[in-house]
Amino acid sequence: MNDLSSTEYSAMPEAFKDLIDRIRYEDRRLKLILDHLDIGILTVDRGCHINFFNSMAENITGFRREDILGMPCSSIFGKVSKIRETVADGIARSDEHGEIITPDGRKIPIRANHIALRNEDGRIIGGLATISDLSLVYQLNNAIQDRYTFYDMVGKDPIMQKMFDILPIVADSDATILFEGPTGTGKDVLARVVHHSSRRAEKPMVKVNCAALPDNLLESEMFGYAKGAFTGADKDKPGRFQDADGGTLFLDEIGDMPFPLQAKLLRVLEDKEFYPLGSRKTVKVDVRIISATNQGLERMVSEKKFRQDLFYRLNVIRFELPPLSARKGDIQVLISHILKRLCLSKQCRVDKISEEAMEILLNYDYPGNVRELENILEHALIICQGNIIDIRHLPPFLGKTSAKKYNKPVEENSANYDEKQIIITTLKKHHHSKSDTAKELGMDRSTLWRKMKKYGI
Repeated sequence: MNDLSSTEYSAMPEAFKDLIDRIRYEDRRLKLILDHLDIGILTVDRGCHINFFNSMAENITGFRREDILGMPCSSIFGKVSKIRETVADGIARSDEHGEIITPDGRKIPIRANHIALRNEDGRIIGGLATISDLSLVYQLNNAIQDRYTFYDMVGKDPIMQKMFDILPIVADSDATILFEGPTGTGKDVLARVVHHSSRRAEKPMVKVNCAALPDNLLESEMFGYAKGAFTGADKDKPGRFQDADGGTLFLDEIGDMPFPLQAKLLRVLEDKEFYPLGSRKTVKVDVRIISATNQGLERMVSEKKFRQDLFYRLNVIRFELPPLSARKGDIQVLISHILKRLCLSKQCRVDKISEEAMEILLNYDYPGNVRELENILEHALIICQGNIIDIRHLPPFLGKTSAKKYNKPVEENSANYDEKQIIITTLKKHHHSKSDTAKELGMDRSTLWRKMKKYGI
């Protein structure tokens, strides 16, 4: 790691310059110090296989050191890797807006610097990359601007991944979108992600909660009114459609829209124009429609509670969001993501959730879905006042729910018995290492925790 070129040396962060100067010939001591820095660091050999991975790199990327050592750098940076280019030509490179994909499928925005490493003869023997996690920076900027990006989409469940793959393509179009799913599954967030990732991002996104406004006010709120349209209308007032002109109109709880207003909405979608209440002049608008419901419009159509023609007009592209209980494997990923955001907003820090508290969080069914998970974690942060969340920091009802659910005897003569025995045998084989056991059984560690709790292991 000696005799860095002047270009490479100047490209290094200040923290490393003094470090390299002071301990240039002490590799082991250097690695010990690098392992305790608050920035992610990895090194690769001449073939671009990872041969050093510090603790902060583990925290940022989600990869364990023992799993990533010896792997190609593409495991972290993807097929197009600037560190590979740097090792090839010796030129230092920076990536201000890079990203990595964690083992659980999350996209993490990063800043990376890459330099070549040389031996005492000046020959390139590998490369070094520094990684800074920009997640909090993105979240802070988004909070300030009230914006959402694709980094706000979290989940490794196949249904969610398929949706995340399609959404960027859909966002780039002007297609009408319908989000369906139970309350608290994130329909509002995804609608905002679509708007802020579209060509209309610099124009307004206007939200109308169709369930929150009385029927007699909904029409005037949607389409506005002309002066003199009714008592008290002393001047023209634009409606939400006009407010959203050029941007996006988000119709939340569209299933609660009254029948008469559904007909007028259909005409607007078809003609791109409407009459404000009490006016004889039409108003033209250029608005993208995104709607959401927790009721299932197709069922409502069959029950004659929603207009079939309007349903077909809204149902150009439909996404169905599953309840959190149907994608349990995402809970641990969501916990990490939500805690980062909450810690940023509350200016606090949590280093760990105890194993007992995590088991409870992973095994709860969350009838309120992601929104309920957020509320539970916020409760825990407020009560915790420290760096480790434990059972006593969780809402009391969680402990009671878990006790009722998991104190059930296992049917020893059922298929459960076979699975229980396999888990016990594999745990013994790996000296009760949950990580190694889960890996051999081909399941997430969170799934293993749930099964161990279920079987009383």
